[in-house]
Amino acid sequence: METGQTYAGGEGVLMITGMNVSFGLYGHIAGDKPDKDMLVSIGVGVGF
Repeated sequence: METGQTYAGGEGVLMITGMNVSFGLYGHIAGDKPDKDMLVSIGVGVGF
């Protein structure tokens, strides 16, 4: 991702017996010539 780009969106988190799974979707809202119109984030973690 180039500098000077701004993205906004949302992220959801599902927690089952200490395991966290997250999924996010972000759309480009500001900046010139974005590399991508949308960004996707996926995460997995363990919580105590």
